[in-house]
Amino acid sequence: MATAYPTPLHFAANNGDEERVRVLLANGQVYVNEADKYGRTPLHVAASAGHEACMRLLLADDRVNVNAADKYGSTPLHVAASAGHEACVRVLLSDHRVDVNAADKDGSTPLHLAALRGHEACVRVLLADGLVDVNAADKYGMTPLHLAAWGGHVSCVRVLLADGRVDVNAADKNSNTSLHWASQGQFSCVRVLLADGRVDVNAANKDDSTPLHMAALGGHESCVRVLLADGRVNVNTADKDGMTPLHVVASRGHESCVRVLLADDRVYVNAAAWDGMTPLHLAAKGSHEACVRVLLADGRVEVKYKLWAAALMDFTDEMCGLLEMT
Repeated sequence: MATAYPTPLHFAANNGDEERVRVLLANGQVYVNEADKYGRTPLHVAASAGHEACMRLLLADDRVNVNAADKYGSTPLHVAASAGHEACVRVLLSDHRVDVNAADKDGSTPLHLAALRGHEACVRVLLADGLVDVNAADKYGMTPLHLAAWGGHVSCVRVLLADGRVDVNAADKNSNTSLHWASQGQFSCVRVLLADGRVDVNAANKDDSTPLHMAALGGHESCVRVLLADGRVNVNTADKDGMTPLHVVASRGHESCVRVLLADDRVYVNAAAWDGMTPLHLAAKGSHEACVRVLLADGRVEVKYKLWAAALMDFTDEMCGLLEMT
């Protein structure tokens, strides 16, 4: 039964008091797997605090449950990996009883947590374990590579990609790949992923959005630039609504991204979505005046589309006049 407060063994493990831990373990009356109000055993506490020596003492006790789960489903290995305690991760993995692929209540393994937190050293140690599932999916379908890319942990992304077992194109439950996640603002991770020849640069998620669409959606200019620099990227791919990345940035009012996309000779500035709307229409409909001006300055925009945009706009008379005269 869980106690409301830590036991003396919890306190000793938390404080790194090796002698006290040794004395308490020698007392046959001490329950080594007693859980505190968070469901954490003394081994959890020692792992969280990074006390390697105390962990060794606890692991040497045959009674200890090395895979005990706290209220969140986390084992001592989860806790050590999440905290970035490399030495503690090593100690735990040296015990054959430890489950390296144990999943918490979110379906996350220790490798997920190390990647999410950007703990490169722990990621390396976990990958060195031959039993680790490098492509394990959490309850959202996300792998450790997804989480490292999403968090912008470029060193962890590099380490994971260097492991030949990692699926660079693994998709989560929304069919987003690691490149989709990195494209939401993690410029350095985008570069590293693009450098991997296995990556599908035009992968489509459940909305048929590509990584370029995702970069466009958030107005992440640096990500848009690096994606466009890769010749494999299709700048005119349409999502489920028939919208290209240029449609997306125009509808969101991301002027700098509009400029970057227009600078690419491959872009089709008059592409029509399924409802017939062009990037100019969407910029006008959204009252994004700066984007309208940038689009109008591009000689490829067709006049008939400019007139339609004028009818959709709630702009100043000056702006409507500008549209009608061009």
